[in-house]
Amino acid sequence: MLLEKLQAFRVVYEEAVARLQKPSFRIATIGTTSSGKSTIVNALIGRKIAPIEAQEMSAGILRIRHSERSRLVIHNTEGATWECGTWEDLRDEEIYSRLKLTMEAYHQERRKKRKKRDEAEVGIPQVDVECPLLPVRNPFLLGLPEGLQVEIYDLPGLNSIQDKQALGLSKSMSASALALLHWITLRQIGKDGKLS
Repeated sequence: MLLEKLQAFRVVYEEAVARLQKPSFRIATIGTTSSGKSTIVNALIGRKIAPIEAQEMSAGILRIRHSERSRLVIHNTEGATWECGTWEDLRDEEIYSRLKLTMEAYHQERRKKRKKRDEAEVGIPQVDVECPLLPVRNPFLLGLPEGLQVEIYDLPGLNSIQDKQALGLSKSMSASALALLHWITLRQIGKDGKLS
C-alpha cells in the first residue's frame, strides 16, 4: 500500500516538474452555440483559423499553440468520416478550409445518426494547430515571461454538448485552463434578463 502511494506521488511529482520546466498559459472559450467563441479565438491569435458560420460550426476540441512554423494535426478518431492526418507549413486559408471540412463532416454524421435514431455517439474531432500567434511573437508586448507556451482552446458550444464524450472533453479542457472566456450573445438573454 505504501509502495502504491509512493508510485502515485512520483507520477504526480514528475508531471509537476515537467509543467514547471515548460510552463504554459491556457485560455479556453466556453459558451453557448453560435455565440462567437471562434470569432474571439481568431481575434486572440490575430489570425483567421477557427471556422466561423452563422449556425453551429465548432465541433470537438480545437487546441491552438504558438509555434514559429505552422502544423495541423487532425487526430484519428474512431468512425471519422473526415480526413485525419498531419500537415506542415500550411497557409491560414488551408488550415481554415481543412478545419471547416472536418467540422462539417462531423455535423453531417451527427445529423445522419439522429435521423436514423441511432444512439451511438459520433467520435469527436480533436485538432491541434501550431502557428505563430501574433500577440505572442513579441512576449514583451503582453509582459509574458520568455519561454511561456500559450495555448488557446476553442471548445464546442454548450448547446451542442449532448453526448457524454463531448461533455467530458470540455470539462477536462476547461479544468486545465488558467483562464476561461464565457461568451453569450444578447439574443440568448430573455426579456426577463435571464439567460435562456
